[in-house]
Formats: sequence, structure tokens, C-alpha cells
Amino acid sequence: MTTEQTVLVEKRDHVYLVTLNRPERLNAFDQATMVNMYTTFESIADDPQCRALVLTGAGGNFSAGGDVRGLGLGESMAKQPTITLMENMRRFQHRLQMSIANLPMPTIAAIEGVAISGGLDLALCCDMRISAAGARICENYSRLGLVPGNGGCFLLSAIIGPAKAAELVFTGKTINGKDALALGLVTHLADDGGALAAALTLAEAIAANAPIAVRFAKELLMSEHRAKLQTHLQQVGPLVSMLQQTADHAEGALAIREKRKPRFTGV
Repeated sequence: MTTEQTVLVEKRDHVYLVTLNRPERLNAFDQATMVNMYTTFESIADDPQCRALVLTGAGGNFSAGGDVRGLGLGESMAKQPTITLMENMRRFQHRLQMSIANLPMPTIAAIEGVAISGGLDLALCCDMRISAAGARICENYSRLGLVPGNGGCFLLSAIIGPAKAAELVFTGKTINGKDALALGLVTHLADDGGALAAALTLAEAIAANAPIAVRFAKELLMSEHRAKLQTHLQQVGPLVSMLQQTADHAEGALAIREKRKPRFTGV
């Protein structure tokens, strides 16, 4: 698969469907894929024909987040300068998050299968989320010796409240679509396999309205939220960079590759 094929864009009249297309990796993303994603979103931001955008993943999954192999997560990061880790986070993960948050048209995430850590954070950056009942949703950074580095703490807290967000972040537990609906993390629930159709139906209803009015309404709803997200990302970057250099992070990444429970020591 070539790099260019990792993000697909389909124009359905005034609704644009963006699909993460690495099904063999559960749509986990490496740096090249992140560049493709934010380039795609930044291009669409200037397209007046797009009145609503749906984000989904190929192969029955939304996204497993950062690709442990493709991003070199784990022991190798301890050897990199902190400033390099911080710069990479700013250039790739944070630019990707803000490219979604800054889109002027309404955005909807259609979640099937897994939406894990960075994958969930992508969905949280969208204005609305529709989940399949059997989706598997979690923020499992704590199991990797990290904190949510892509805005997950801020976004979850803003969407479902700090106490409920704390439970998801501290435990790293997995919830399904029904649980996510009860928490208010998603706005609609669909049968398994039906999240995309439901998202497209909602997007079409939005796209039928006056586009300038809808964009102004989004600006009024989201401008303060965007500013707070940007500030949060600036604060979290140094913390993640330090954690990436710990033995616990190396152990967490190794445990994922070896498919076992991590043995953290607090160093």
C-alpha cells in the first residue's frame, strides 16, 4: 500500500467522507499517515463545497491509535533528546488534532470496532460521534506508561465531565458503544455495521441547511473550545516527552508487542 492510500476522501455532493485506510493495522497511524491526515483536513478546510464531514476507518475499525511499530514507541524513545520528542509531537500528533478541531464545517466520527487512545482522541476532536453498539472504546495510555498526549484528558473532561473522564483515563478500561452513549461520549448509537450510514444521514441533514449559517454556528459553539484545546496541547507536550523516556513506557510498549500484561516499576 502506498502512503497516499492511507487516507481516502469521497465526495458525496456536499458531504465529504474521509476514511483512514490501514485496515491491516486496525487503522493505527504512523508519522506518514498523520501527515496525510492533516494535509487532507487542512485542504478540506478551504473547500466551500464541503458542508459536513464524516470521519471513519476501513475494515470494520475506527482506529487503534498510534502504531507502536511505525512510531518507534518504547525503548528507542529513551535515547532521543526531550526536545526532539516534543517537536515531533507538535509537528505530527498536535497538528493533526488541531487540523480536525479547526475545520469550519460540522464533523462527525463514525465509530465501528476499536477506537483506542489516539484513535479515540481523533473521534473526540469531531463535533459529534456515532458509535456501533459493539464498538470497543478506551484511553489506554496508562497501560503504556503515558498520559493522553493528543488532548484526551481535556476533550473527555469537556464532553463527559472530569469524574467520568478520570475513571476512563486512570483505569484504561474498555467500554462499548452502549456505555459510551450512557456517558454522553457519543451522541447516537447504531447497530454494529451501521455507524457510517447513521453518520452520513446526519451529515446530509446538516448539509441541507444554509452553509454559511451552519459555519457561523459552529464558530460560536467551538471557538472557545478550540482555544482551550490548543493551550492544553502546549501543556501536555513536555509531560509526554518526559514519560516517553521512562522505563515504564519501554515496558508498556514491549508488553503490547509481546501480548502480555506490563510489569511497571514506577521509573
